[in-house]
Amino acid sequence: MNLENKKPKKKGSKIKKVFTEKKPLAIGGLIAVVALAGIFGGIYIFNLLPEEDIFIYGLGNGFYTVDPLTTANEEAFLIIDHVAEGLFDYNVTHGETVIIPKLATNFNWSLDGLNVTCTLRENVIFHDGTPFDATAVKWNIDRISRLPLNTTYGFLWQLSDGRTIINKTIIINEYTIRFVLNDPYVPFLSLLSSRMAYMFSPNSTPEDDYIDITTGILVGTGPFIYDSCKFTVDVIGKFITSVTLRSNPNYWAEKAKIEKIILRYFSNSTLRVEAMVSGEIDGTWAPYGELETFQNTPGLQLVNATSLTFWDLIMNNEIINVTMRKAISHAFNYSIFLGELSTRCLSPIMPRMLYSKWGAFNVPNYNIQTARQVLKDVGWNGTTNLTANSDISSGNEWEQLVIDEKPLATYNFTYIAGWEYYETIFNITSESLKQIGVKLEAAHVSGVEYDNIIFHPELHRHKIELLFVGWHAPDLDPHNTLRLFNTKEPSYNIGQVNDTQVQQWIEAAVIEVNKTKRENLYYNIQQHLIEELYPVVWVDVGIYFDVFGPNVRGIETISNPDKFVMKGVYFE
Repeated sequence: MNLENKKPKKKGSKIKKVFTEKKPLAIGGLIAVVALAGIFGGIYIFNLLPEEDIFIYGLGNGFYTVDPLTTANEEAFLIIDHVAEGLFDYNVTHGETVIIPKLATNFNWSLDGLNVTCTLRENVIFHDGTPFDATAVKWNIDRISRLPLNTTYGFLWQLSDGRTIINKTIIINEYTIRFVLNDPYVPFLSLLSSRMAYMFSPNSTPEDDYIDITTGILVGTGPFIYDSCKFTVDVIGKFITSVTLRSNPNYWAEKAKIEKIILRYFSNSTLRVEAMVSGEIDGTWAPYGELETFQNTPGLQLVNATSLTFWDLIMNNEIINVTMRKAISHAFNYSIFLGELSTRCLSPIMPRMLYSKWGAFNVPNYNIQTARQVLKDVGWNGTTNLTANSDISSGNEWEQLVIDEKPLATYNFTYIAGWEYYETIFNITSESLKQIGVKLEAAHVSGVEYDNIIFHPELHRHKIELLFVGWHAPDLDPHNTLRLFNTKEPSYNIGQVNDTQVQQWIEAAVIEVNKTKRENLYYNIQQHLIEELYPVVWVDVGIYFDVFGPNVRGIETISNPDKFVMKGVYFE
């Protein structure tokens, strides 16, 4: 994982995140430092003007592979989503995200929850002419079981105890497939909607190896056919700089109305912004530093959406009790972190995810008086003679405790020494906590040590008291995001959350087939975490911006909220 130094920019009292060009991999969904592109806020469909058939999109990253079993690169996903499809997908209807059949037409669960039988769509062919049928599905699922999965999302195929979710795949007939599971696992349909479960042609895809995009081909059933790519070589390997896709004339659904898409890599943000402003390209995403340029360029269209990444201040629940966690949650000055490219985090189950109840809960807000009262209400040692007021003037009686080295509590904040962004976060958090008499100490670690803490917290819990980290939802089912609070997931439960009630609900939701009952379970989980347990400080969620040229028309957000497929373009 490549960690990037995010340097915040100040404007008044606001601290805003820099959305850099380099996007690191997010191992297991955890993000130590994230650089987010704005290309995945939704799917956009465009209508075609006959005399124009090429849409050029500017990429901020090159990449080394487009095999979904090995990549977590978001701009590689842009290629994959145009070329390949899964058995299921997500759709947003009246603001609610639901799972819908795609290459499958329907499914049935067995009564014991151990078997899922899917009927497949007929008359679908891969780009190389190979028929899509049950044999092709089994071949793809077996390939996944044979090859080592990338460490980023490989955990999606595993149960909490490390066993594989799928026991075996059985062909019932030409267009019927059955998945036999090792344990009941209702999020399995979401797994079949993920990119890692996309279908590729058995006749054009290596059976026991990964796809080499520079010597092989990416062959799916999607609306676009992988045509060609250009690449250069750097110290890591073959670095893809341009990909050309062309319309699939035999697509089983509504055909793409545009003949060709060119996805072009720019070596730096300035060149890409200039290309967008000059009309050299037709679309791109807006990094933070250039957002203002796009906003001030006449005619350019900006489309925004909330991301699937939330940032929080993790608190070690074994060391910091619920009273102090609640006080810290109210003492944290959220406004400093919020700007044009972020919004307040209101739940771990973010908008566009299944069963999200965004905004339905009483999320702790910045209120120094409330924070102080929380401590006084329990008679926290040292608060007897203090007043639960809102005075935050320099040297106030609560802050003076820290100045006099008589704090109510002292905690460490772990981060990489010398990183300006984290230095800033440490300083802001330290100033916030002073207002409730809490001292914060910097716990500097090396980059290697930090990675080990993030990705192997079960081995480093003694080093963690406070830690600022991001989590990117690997799919739209809440189960995988809630690994952060799952007692049986020590590799993700950084804050050592160990709540019996939450654990019971998490385990019940994994096997609950009834949609209403499952929704109620996730409602209870969210409410308990946010309003009673205070396991983390819910900080913010990123906002993405896509940019389109002045002549692009007919932009409409539809279908899967986590994918971006250009089926056509309408130029005025």
